[in-house]
Amino acid sequence: MANLPPDKRSFTLTMNKETYEKIAAIAEKERRSVTFMINELIEEALKRREKK
Repeated sequence: MANLPPDKRSFTLTMNKETYEKIAAIAEKERRSVTFMINELIEEALKRREKK
């Protein structure tokens, strides 16, 4: 973690296999990484919660 810029953090995320496979299928269609897709989904969810 010491080599990452201050705005980036490394972490482990556990999710069920079905959810991962759905995200992976979307990522493959959009030619993006699964990690990028997960980060994007988390950011969207946080924005929605902030609006409430």
